[in-house]
Amino acid sequence: MKALALVWGLAILMPYPALPVGASTGVQFAHLMIALLLPLALINRASIPRAWFFYLFISTAQITSLLVHGMQQVDLNATIINLFALLAIPVTALMFRFQPRAMLTGVALMMGVHGVIGLIQYLAFQQNEFPFGWLYVNPSFAQLTPEWLLVYAEYVKRPFGLFPEPSSLLAAVGPWLVMLIAAMFDTSRQDDGKRCLGPMPLMLTAVALMGTLMIMSASGALLFVAGGATLVLAVMTYRNGTRRPVMTGLVIVTAIAAGIALIGFLGARADSEFAQASGSWFERLSSIRLGLDVIARSDLLDLWLGYGAGHVSYLAGKLGALDAVQSWMLSHIVANGLFGAIGLLVCALLVLHAVSRTSDPLIWLICLAVWVAGPLVVTAYQDLFGIWAFIALPLAVADRAVNPRVTLRATEFRRQLQYRQPAYRGQVA
Repeated sequence: MKALALVWGLAILMPYPALPVGASTGVQFAHLMIALLLPLALINRASIPRAWFFYLFISTAQITSLLVHGMQQVDLNATIINLFALLAIPVTALMFRFQPRAMLTGVALMMGVHGVIGLIQYLAFQQNEFPFGWLYVNPSFAQLTPEWLLVYAEYVKRPFGLFPEPSSLLAAVGPWLVMLIAAMFDTSRQDDGKRCLGPMPLMLTAVALMGTLMIMSASGALLFVAGGATLVLAVMTYRNGTRRPVMTGLVIVTAIAAGIALIGFLGARADSEFAQASGSWFERLSSIRLGLDVIARSDLLDLWLGYGAGHVSYLAGKLGALDAVQSWMLSHIVANGLFGAIGLLVCALLVLHAVSRTSDPLIWLICLAVWVAGPLVVTAYQDLFGIWAFIALPLAVADRAVNPRVTLRATEFRRQLQYRQPAYRGQVA
């Protein structure tokens, strides 16, 4: 089980490479792991009820919209892709419920890999070269052609590891980064979800944090992460007080550095946006405005049940020559209407209730604030498994707080076989 949790931790932050299936779909390693682990998550559904309720609430509107619109092929494909990606929520809840340290170790290892790749990218960009271009194979994301890779290396020069772009790196990795910072400076060292997330290998966590922070700062993707990290470190400073002067001093220095990085980033980002005729954030906000316009122009049926998952990008392109509404949550509402918005609200209440059942709701709320920025204003990609996996963590922690002694059914079954085996052999003898 530890090995599966470790591999799952690696898989959720590994969007590249993928196996192309058709013109717009790529099978990632996480897809294969979900197919392997889903039966186990179903068998143990009573141990992770909040994760399955979350999945039920967020998927009901999508299925309803698909049925109402006659199961058109374009909507069917988009809905299946989205529903399968969201299965990362119960699967992650299962892994984190029973093997939190192993899963987080896999996440930290993969963050370290992105840090190394990002460093190599940064150095190669100085020579106008794009390294490892052959790894970026996944039709689910924007196509990175050799021509585009060359343009990126010569003009953009922003490292993003093995992700489609810096914004997707921010959305998928940002909340994990803030959570690991909290775990690294947490002095309770408990492995039960109380206070934070339990002990992590210090050196591995430090390498993962430094590598990811480095490429985020170089790519300009530190906005929400620096803010969340500053708040987390401020909380840790208040808690440590004078009891641990060395730790307190280290936390204060780190918090000040994070705050300075946030201020510097905001200034540099503002200059970059206003210096361009149409900066990335202007384009992002314009696409979100178009999504709101689509909702405002809807008739009664489309207002409540949406236009269908496959028609969002078509509508965005029709109104403003943009290829997508760059907000997963708004795309979800355009596709599934107010019924989908109600489902999101119920899911938000479920997560907040779960956070209230943990022993450290403040840290979880800060991490979730960083998380919500991803699907709200940063990305519309459905197949960034790191986003959906993270939201499962507080759900799993709350389930564990309610019934901490539940064991994995597969493990219990194996123990029963081992217990009965001697008696069986004795009877044969």
